Amino acid sequence: MAHAARARWPQADVACVDILEHTPRWFRWFYATSYLFLVRYASWLWHLGYMGFDQPWLRCCIDEPRRMWNRFVAGRFLRWLRDHPPAAVLATHFMPADVCGWAKRAGWLRAPLVVVVTDLHPHRFWLTPEAQAIVVATEDGRRLCRQRGVPLDRLHVVGIPVTPPGAQATTPAVARGLFGLRADRRVWAGPTAQCEPTRRRTNCAALRMKPTTRRQNIMIRP
Repeated sequence: MAHAARARWPQADVACVDILEHTPRWFRWFYATSYLFLVRYASWLWHLGYMGFDQPWLRCCIDEPRRMWNRFVAGRFLRWLRDHPPAAVLATHFMPADVCGWAKRAGWLRAPLVVVVTDLHPHRFWLTPEAQAIVVATEDGRRLCRQRGVPLDRLHVVGIPVTPPGAQATTPAVARGLFGLRADRRVWAGPTAQCEPTRRRTNCAALRMKPTTRRQNIMIRP
């Protein structure tokens, strides 16, 4: 998205900000560790979590506590955002989308908010009500968003964004050389959205392979 923004608005100062860099160190450790543990060893729990967040009756109970928690851990990011008011915000993760939506509700963030859904399946926690635009990967995703109450004029289907090199066709030999992968090992390659247990199971099974399976390279391409 930063590449595209710089190409579209060359006169703009485009800042690519990782919200986790503005959270406490313990949270960064917990976020990465818990994610890897769930996708490797407890995908059933990951699956239940996604299912739960998509249930309207459950969301009404957990939405506000979840948003309060996000504001707590992202307090430093919110202070940075207030001190550096942007002309526009493009969020490629549901956490910054959520806290920026709260800032718009609070009235001090006036910049338009665009949420770019980087999952093939737009779960409800992506659908920030304050977003002026929500970008989804597929027509099925747009239809699902419409069913969940997102106005049609706010939905845009452009696919999952990739960097320019990632969009170029290449050969297996060139790809192996680019990523330093050995020729005698099999490679599983696919978008990160395929690791989501509710939609795809193949790559999740690969991620759960035991350490003794040493003749596999696993590359997840965002």
